[in-house]
Amino acid sequence: MAKDLWGGSWTEQKLDAFEKYVKAYLTIMNQYRDKFGWKLVYFDAFAGSGRRSINKVNIQSTSLFDITAEEEALYRSAAERVIRISQRGFDYYYFIENDEVSRKELENRLEPINVEKKLELRYRDGDANEYINKLAETLKKDKALCSLTLLD
Repeated sequence: MAKDLWGGSWTEQKLDAFEKYVKAYLTIMNQYRDKFGWKLVYFDAFAGSGRRSINKVNIQSTSLFDITAEEEALYRSAAERVIRISQRGFDYYYFIENDEVSRKELENRLEPINVEKKLELRYRDGDANEYINKLAETLKKDKALCSLTLLD
């Protein structure tokens, strides 16, 4: 069995559901954000590189893990899906990734999209737990909805 592979068909299904959830959340929050002065923050504690791998770890991998170059080119991560949403989005977007190389890859992937959109994208290297604690401390006096979701 192959190991260290990520991003099979189940991931696409989860990402599709996640994108629908974010759109529904924004539809609701956008009705009230100006009235109540709310700021909306998207916080991705496990942002990754924004891509999925087409590399096979061993020859015995099943077709479940086979990803073609064409599928890789069309793939959109959670981060990319969230910043591409056409409705009024979040005020701030935080992408946390423990691996600096993966974080830089994500930044390189998202910045061309952001040239047009001009969103407040912020990238941080480091332990997600530390940033989650900082976020909790910052939000302790505010109302917040936080969701930590692993989409693998």
